[in-house]
Amino acid sequence: MTQDQINSLWDEAYVKLVQSDVPQHLHGGLARWIREGQRPGDFLRAVLTNNLFESMARADLDSRAGLHALTMWLYGYAPSGCWGSVEAVKQWAVDAEARQAA
Repeated sequence: MTQDQINSLWDEAYVKLVQSDVPQHLHGGLARWIREGQRPGDFLRAVLTNNLFESMARADLDSRAGLHALTMWLYGYAPSGCWGSVEAVKQWAVDAEARQAA
């Protein structure tokens, strides 16, 4: 996926993010992760790698309350390669680094 494709997907996904119940303090981390491959905080990383127990352990109260909205947003609008497993998250970061080097 090219950076232009990611930016286009993000532009569409961001509209849905703002309209969702995903806590606002997570929006920046999601943007940096999807657009730049910048490693997110522990809670978002746990969600992205599909680790429910770690997600709940790392969540603040607002993040815990918004977990359902976050997972639904990821499923419906985030690029499928940026979440879902530890391997997918590692590959997204590798691919982002390669895009930035190009």
